[in-house]
Amino acid sequence: MKKQTFIMTALALAAFGVVGSTTTAHAASHWKSAQWVDLTKTVKVDKIQNSTAKKLKTYTIKSGTRYKMSHWTGATRWVVQSGRFNSGKKYTYAVRKGGNNTSWFKMTKYLPFHGYRIATEFTMDKANTFYSKDQDSSILSDFKPTQYKKVIFDNDLKAFNPKHHQWDWEHGDYITTYKYKEGSWHYITSWNYNF
Repeated sequence: MKKQTFIMTALALAAFGVVGSTTTAHAASHWKSAQWVDLTKTVKVDKIQNSTAKKLKTYTIKSGTRYKMSHWTGATRWVVQSGRFNSGKKYTYAVRKGGNNTSWFKMTKYLPFHGYRIATEFTMDKANTFYSKDQDSSILSDFKPTQYKKVIFDNDLKAFNPKHHQWDWEHGDYITTYKYKEGSWHYITSWNYNF
């Protein structure tokens, strides 16, 4: 009976695309813009001159590195968009992998940011800290500024240093304010925002 219920549930979920669906890079809509990936295998990258489509040089990118990658249609499918392999008007750095082959990388979940993390498109729902460039340019978070491993910034950030801004920690009905001074975070005030 349990086995039959499990099979029926699996079939129903598969019909809705829940079971067995993996995030294949070639089908996902997030490839409309370049994405950060962590390489799980060493790959070869060809430097191609755009004006002649001639291969100029071949590089090796080692497993365990992180690059921004684009997925294109046509002959060149995977293109590196960061570091020394920054594709542009003159050159394209094309990875020697087929368009449907995604076994050589995994999507990056978080990017480093001043000791904290920034959510990527895959982890947007995990963001718990937001920067507001309003009058006081403050940070609102579910965590204290000293809880580095728990803080995940929203990925809609412009370049700024969290240590230069007021940090408001929201907990329950209270907001506690911190400021960074003389090499560490300091408590400023706390208040109940429901009054």
